[in-house]
Amino acid sequence: MFNLYPCSDLLDPGRIVKEKILGGGHPNTAITYNNIGLLYHEMGDYKKALDYYEKALETRKKTIGADNIINAPTLGNIAGLYGDMKDYEKALEYYKKSMSIRERILGKKHPDTALSYNNIGWLYKTKGDYRQAYSYYKKSFDIFIKNRDRAFTFLSSKQKKLYLKANSYKIPNLLDAGYRYIQTLNDKDSKTKLKQELIDAWLNYKGSIFDSENAIAMLYMSSDDKDLKAQIEKLNNLKRYLAKLYQSIPKAKQRKAWQKKIEDTKNDIDALERQIASKAQSFKEQLGLKNISYKDISKNLKENELYIDFAKTDEYYYIFTIDHKGTVTFDRITQDDSKEIDATIKAFREDIKQIIEDISKANDKAYRAKLSKLYKLVFTPIQNHIDAKSSLIISPDGALKLMPFEALIKDGKYLIEQKDIRYIPSGKELVRLYRYRKNSKNSNIVAIFANPNFDDEKIALLEKKQDLLNTPNTNRAGVAKSLLYLFFEELPGTKEEAAAIKQTLKGKTILDFEEEKANEENLMQVRNPKILHIATHGFFINDDTIPNPMLKAGIALSGANRGAQLLNGAGIVTALKLSGLNLRGTNLVVLSACETGVVDINSTQSVSALGKAFIQAGTKDVIMSLWTVDDNATKDLMSSFYKEQQSAKNYSKALKKAKLKFIKQNKHPYLWAPFVISGM
Repeated sequence: MFNLYPCSDLLDPGRIVKEKILGGGHPNTAITYNNIGLLYHEMGDYKKALDYYEKALETRKKTIGADNIINAPTLGNIAGLYGDMKDYEKALEYYKKSMSIRERILGKKHPDTALSYNNIGWLYKTKGDYRQAYSYYKKSFDIFIKNRDRAFTFLSSKQKKLYLKANSYKIPNLLDAGYRYIQTLNDKDSKTKLKQELIDAWLNYKGSIFDSENAIAMLYMSSDDKDLKAQIEKLNNLKRYLAKLYQSIPKAKQRKAWQKKIEDTKNDIDALERQIASKAQSFKEQLGLKNISYKDISKNLKENELYIDFAKTDEYYYIFTIDHKGTVTFDRITQDDSKEIDATIKAFREDIKQIIEDISKANDKAYRAKLSKLYKLVFTPIQNHIDAKSSLIISPDGALKLMPFEALIKDGKYLIEQKDIRYIPSGKELVRLYRYRKNSKNSNIVAIFANPNFDDEKIALLEKKQDLLNTPNTNRAGVAKSLLYLFFEELPGTKEEAAAIKQTLKGKTILDFEEEKANEENLMQVRNPKILHIATHGFFINDDTIPNPMLKAGIALSGANRGAQLLNGAGIVTALKLSGLNLRGTNLVVLSACETGVVDINSTQSVSALGKAFIQAGTKDVIMSLWTVDDNATKDLMSSFYKEQQSAKNYSKALKKAKLKFIKQNKHPYLWAPFVISGM
């Protein structure tokens, strides 16, 4: 857990040359001593490593002084060496020497000082002193959060992700030390305070990229600054253009020109994001969303509601809960059970893949056993709190983002039969929805996209012509290659689905986009209807070579098959292409398609790419699917949902009632469970 600090070359010949030319007392020779020590350290020769580290310190002491900031890394290396040798007192001595220099010269809020705090936290945890471990990890984490907020005022989205990745060890360290520290406390008030500190830390950590991008979307919707709006519009246009570039393949002669356009566009996006970032961060402060507390959630919860937030680290699942009284709980699932959760979810989803191919393969006893097991693994630590509530608001993490909690089984019944369930990407997003989302003023407008003509050549050829005027198109990574394997079959059930919805919603103003009209151009021109319903194919490309999660997920509209054949992306609408869609005031988007809610669990973000795109466009709730859905079953489910929503208090209850009808008919969860609702 500690950090080694190389300075330059690592070879003895380099030392010999420097000693002969510069002399053994030269500061640059000290650099080589440090690095040779680091090499021996990594080789496990601790005696020689210590000799060279001490040579480096002695050399610097004679030339630049013992308290120079340059000595801090070497002191840290010596501390780490003693830690490996299990001499923790010596390790602590040297870590504190390094920390003292950094605090005095760099200050107590510098990232390098935070690194010293983190290393000391690691040492105290190793010694079993969890109070001190938590204290130092908390100092390190608080510095990270403060510097993150400052850095987010000038970093692009790509740079933000790299920044978070470089600091990804901070939150696991804090949660682990905090949990262990709580177990040592006997005082109830002390335990409560610590749990509150931990949930606040997690709430302000989770989904920070999503939160940052939401701020830009909200800024566009709220600002009267024409120049700023123009910048954001330009940013969205560049993102859509980049998506088109990534979705097609050029001829060999055009490859270099295409690659340059890709890089130039990415650079333009980065530059614009950096320009907008500071204004978005200031806007968050004005809205009171820069930092939130568990109190901001609890005061909006009803008496029957329980907020459940999962945090996944490499080793554990942690669970937080908050109720309307502000009571916070914090639990950890064991390492073995955490592994078992991931394995069980994987096994269940593998079963779903087989059932998709042949419903007769459904093994009632086997899948019910998995769902019962998963319920016990996930909810046993907080069972008493769940029993006391009838409504659960869940913010999942890790593999749990791929699982519909409604399908979990307790005492022989599905959880949806016992509880109301809805989902939210993060606690901060929940607070934002409570404060700033309003219902649509266009209360009678429902836009329906259904039964696209995937083989429409006009759209595909038009797209190709337009693109060729601009650039030799293609995708360098994996997007276009993946398009080679996409083929979208007709969906006659979506025509019936649209007809049933229109029949149910008599009296509403229907914007009907079917067959050739169900195209990308018309979708991008839709403006804040009350409901936007899209019945088509969805897709999720599980390919780690694709550089942007927003390119992995999408929906197919008219011309998609020809667009795939021509490799120009026509009709294939990725989440990135949806940038800039204006649905401000829209109450609900229904993505009645396959895999529209699938999340890249390796991403730094905690929400599906398509869900994110529509939430940032302005909608309050999004209904999405977690796997490939059945055409006819989806038609029946959606028809029932729209009938129920006319009398239900909210969309979540309407969806629940529609699902319960399937359950009463003993339908397999494959048919009803994939659709989940994210939002309020």
